[in-house]
Amino acid sequence: MKQSDKSPPKWIRFFSWCFAFLTIIPILVIGQMIYRGDIFGLSAYGFSIEEGAGEVHFTVMLTGTILLGGLTGIFILTRCKFAYDFGIAYSLSALGVISYGHFLSSLPLEDGGIQSLLVLGFLFHLIRNRSIWRTNWANKTAYTNALPAPSQR
Repeated sequence: MKQSDKSPPKWIRFFSWCFAFLTIIPILVIGQMIYRGDIFGLSAYGFSIEEGAGEVHFTVMLTGTILLGGLTGIFILTRCKFAYDFGIAYSLSALGVISYGHFLSSLPLEDGGIQSLLVLGFLFHLIRNRSIWRTNWANKTAYTNALPAPSQR
Protein backbone atom coordinates (compact mmCIF):
# COMPACT_ATOMS: atom_id res chain seq x y z
CA MET A 1 0.00 0.00 0.00
CA LYS A 2 1.52 3.29 -1.10
CA GLN A 3 1.15 6.56 0.76
CA SER A 4 -1.10 8.02 -1.95
CA ASP A 5 -3.51 5.07 -2.03
CA LYS A 6 -7.02 5.72 -0.80
CA SER A 7 -7.87 2.13 0.13
CA PRO A 8 -6.24 -1.20 0.88
CA PRO A 9 -5.37 -3.44 -2.09
CA LYS A 10 -8.28 -5.11 -3.84
CA TRP A 11 -7.36 -8.57 -2.57
CA ILE A 12 -7.41 -7.32 1.03
CA ARG A 13 -10.84 -5.74 0.51
CA PHE A 14 -12.14 -8.90 -1.19
CA PHE A 15 -11.02 -11.19 1.63
CA SER A 16 -12.22 -8.68 4.23
CA TRP A 17 -15.73 -8.86 2.75
CA CYS A 18 -15.52 -12.66 2.63
CA PHE A 19 -14.46 -12.95 6.25
CA ALA A 20 -16.98 -10.34 7.37
CA PHE A 21 -19.77 -12.47 5.88
CA LEU A 22 -18.28 -15.65 7.34
CA THR A 23 -18.54 -14.24 10.87
CA ILE A 24 -21.92 -15.99 11.06
CA ILE A 25 -20.20 -19.42 11.09
CA PRO A 26 -18.89 -19.20 14.68
CA ILE A 27 -22.34 -18.19 15.88
CA LEU A 28 -23.89 -21.21 14.14
CA VAL A 29 -21.23 -23.60 15.45
CA ILE A 30 -21.62 -22.37 19.02
CA GLY A 31 -25.40 -22.71 18.71
CA GLN A 32 -24.99 -26.28 17.44
CA MET A 33 -22.65 -27.18 20.29
CA ILE A 34 -25.05 -25.75 22.89
CA TYR A 35 -28.29 -27.22 21.55
CA ARG A 36 -27.07 -30.46 19.96
CA GLY A 37 -23.90 -31.17 21.88
CA ASP A 38 -22.15 -31.69 18.56
CA ILE A 39 -21.74 -29.98 15.19
CA PHE A 40 -23.00 -30.98 11.76
CA GLY A 41 -19.58 -30.37 10.27
CA LEU A 42 -17.03 -27.63 9.84
CA SER A 43 -14.49 -27.08 7.11
CA ALA A 44 -11.98 -24.26 7.34
CA TYR A 45 -8.29 -23.65 6.64
CA GLY A 46 -8.13 -26.96 4.81
CA PHE A 47 -9.46 -29.02 7.71
CA SER A 48 -12.76 -30.83 7.64
CA ILE A 49 -14.41 -31.86 10.90
CA GLU A 50 -17.28 -34.27 10.44
CA GLU A 51 -20.23 -34.80 12.76
CA GLY A 52 -19.22 -36.82 15.82
CA ALA A 53 -15.48 -36.53 15.11
CA GLY A 54 -14.78 -35.91 18.80
CA GLU A 55 -12.28 -33.11 18.21
CA VAL A 56 -14.17 -30.56 20.31
CA HIS A 57 -11.08 -28.65 21.43
CA PHE A 58 -9.90 -28.25 17.84
CA THR A 59 -13.42 -27.24 16.77
CA VAL A 60 -13.42 -24.50 19.40
CA MET A 61 -9.97 -23.33 18.29
CA LEU A 62 -11.02 -23.30 14.63
CA THR A 63 -14.26 -21.48 15.44
CA GLY A 64 -12.40 -18.85 17.45
CA THR A 65 -9.97 -18.30 14.60
CA ILE A 66 -12.84 -17.87 12.13
CA LEU A 67 -14.38 -15.33 14.50
CA LEU A 68 -11.09 -13.41 14.70
CA GLY A 69 -10.91 -13.45 10.89
CA GLY A 70 -14.43 -12.07 10.64
CA LEU A 71 -13.71 -9.32 13.12
CA THR A 72 -10.52 -8.47 11.24
CA GLY A 73 -12.52 -8.13 8.02
CA ILE A 74 -15.09 -5.92 9.70
CA PHE A 75 -12.38 -3.74 11.28
CA ILE A 76 -10.58 -3.30 7.95
CA LEU A 77 -13.79 -2.44 6.12
CA THR A 78 -14.79 0.09 8.78
CA ARG A 79 -11.23 1.49 8.85
CA CYS A 80 -10.54 1.08 12.54
CA LYS A 81 -7.14 2.31 13.65
CA PHE A 82 -6.26 -1.02 15.23
CA ALA A 83 -7.48 -3.15 12.28
CA TYR A 84 -4.03 -4.13 11.00
CA ASP A 85 -2.75 -4.88 14.51
CA PHE A 86 -5.82 -7.05 15.13
CA GLY A 87 -5.22 -8.70 11.76
CA ILE A 88 -1.67 -9.57 12.78
CA ALA A 89 -2.99 -11.24 15.94
CA TYR A 90 -5.56 -13.11 13.83
CA SER A 91 -2.93 -14.27 11.32
CA LEU A 92 -0.62 -15.53 14.05
CA SER A 93 -3.45 -17.39 15.77
CA ALA A 94 -4.60 -18.87 12.44
CA LEU A 95 -1.08 -20.09 11.71
CA GLY A 96 -0.93 -21.56 15.22
CA VAL A 97 -4.22 -23.41 14.75
CA ILE A 98 -3.16 -24.64 11.31
CA SER A 99 0.16 -25.86 12.73
CA TYR A 100 -1.61 -27.59 15.60
CA GLY A 101 -4.02 -29.19 13.15
CA HIS A 102 -1.10 -30.60 11.18
CA PHE A 103 0.03 -32.46 14.28
CA LEU A 104 -3.39 -34.01 14.89
CA SER A 105 -3.29 -37.29 13.02
CA SER A 106 -7.08 -37.66 12.87
CA LEU A 107 -7.64 -34.51 10.76
CA PRO A 108 -6.56 -34.75 7.13
CA LEU A 109 -5.50 -31.58 5.34
CA GLU A 110 -7.71 -31.20 2.28
CA ASP A 111 -6.07 -28.45 0.24
CA GLY A 112 -2.39 -29.23 0.74
CA GLY A 113 -1.70 -26.09 2.76
CA ILE A 114 -2.71 -23.44 0.21
CA GLN A 115 -4.72 -21.53 2.81
CA SER A 116 -1.63 -21.40 5.02
CA LEU A 117 0.17 -19.54 2.24
CA LEU A 118 -2.72 -17.08 1.93
CA VAL A 119 -2.61 -16.40 5.67
CA LEU A 120 1.17 -15.90 5.44
CA GLY A 121 0.77 -13.45 2.56
CA PHE A 122 -1.89 -11.58 4.53
CA LEU A 123 0.40 -11.47 7.58
CA PHE A 124 3.33 -10.09 5.55
CA HIS A 125 1.11 -7.41 4.03
CA LEU A 126 -0.23 -6.39 7.44
CA ILE A 127 3.20 -6.17 9.03
CA ARG A 128 4.64 -4.22 6.11
CA ASN A 129 1.81 -1.70 5.89
CA ARG A 130 0.47 -1.22 9.41
CA SER A 131 2.19 2.13 10.01
CA ILE A 132 0.80 3.46 6.71
CA TRP A 133 -2.65 2.19 7.71
CA ARG A 134 -2.50 4.04 11.01
CA THR A 135 -1.55 7.35 9.45
CA ASN A 136 -3.75 7.21 6.32
CA TRP A 137 -6.91 5.50 7.55
CA ALA A 138 -7.17 6.29 11.22
CA ASN A 139 -6.65 10.00 10.73
CA LYS A 140 -10.23 11.23 10.47
CA THR A 141 -9.11 14.57 9.00
CA ALA A 142 -7.78 12.75 5.93
CA TYR A 143 -11.33 12.07 4.73
CA THR A 144 -12.62 14.43 2.10
CA ASN A 145 -15.96 14.83 3.82
CA ALA A 146 -14.46 15.86 7.14
CA LEU A 147 -15.36 19.30 8.39
CA PRO A 148 -12.56 21.82 8.68
CA ALA A 149 -11.29 22.72 12.10
CA PRO A 150 -13.27 25.51 13.85
CA SER A 151 -10.34 27.93 13.44
CA GLN A 152 -10.37 27.38 9.65
CA ARG A 153 -14.09 28.15 9.15
